Amino acid sequence: GIQLANLYLKNYHDADRVIQSLSGVHTQVVDYLSEQVFMQLSPSVQMFLLQMSVLRKVNLQLLQAVTKHSKTQSIFEEIQQRGLFILAIDEQRYWYRVHHLFREFLENRFKATDLKQYEQAHHRAAYWYKEQGFLMEAIYHAQQAHDQVLVVSLLEAISRELVLDGRVYTLLELVKQLPEQDLSKHLHLLYDTIWVCILTHQNTLANHYIQLWHKVETSNNLILHEDQHGLAPMISLLEDDLPKAYALAQK
Repeated sequence: GIQLANLYLKNYHDADRVIQSLSGVHTQVVDYLSEQVFMQLSPSVQMFLLQMSVLRKVNLQLLQAVTKHSKTQSIFEEIQQRGLFILAIDEQRYWYRVHHLFREFLENRFKATDLKQYEQAHHRAAYWYKEQGFLMEAIYHAQQAHDQVLVVSLLEAISRELVLDGRVYTLLELVKQLPEQDLSKHLHLLYDTIWVCILTHQNTLANHYIQLWHKVETSNNLILHEDQHGLAPMISLLEDDLPKAYALAQK
């Protein structure tokens, strides 16, 4: 690591900036990790590491779900014994992480050599996290797997929790990445999104989603839940139609 950093410092004088900018895609880093580390391993360990690289943190159960390898524990122990840049991140030694330089190198190699398996590994990780109840992690992996259906389903399941936890901008950023035709099929998520826009005083964006709500409403497929009836008077209030807002609120 010191030698690699020194190679960069010969060309740049800002040591702090060089260290902070080092990544697993820099040429010297890639050459070193490829020739001196990765190519020295057996094909089975290589594939195991490539599949593990899609994970930002790992444990044995998650690795088993992602790699589908019958000897997950023994290979994981071998990786630790050989010092392949993996460190425990809790006192119980349950969760581990791979050093970011090595993980970036592996992930980029995996994506470049077998994109289909790369996405499948993310897909398996998404379902594992979903089963464990870690929905934000599941959303991340579903995005990497380009499974838009799963992303929307997970986001709808967690949207109310994000609102109640005050993570409204996290919700909005995720919603903005969704195609509107998908959003219009998930009314709970659309409803929560409108309220988030209202609560954060983003009236232009709120009106945009309200128009989408109206389109769904006129399609005669809208089934309102009890709490969603409150949206109609709020829409009228935003439109400065106070009599209508009052009448709807009373109703």
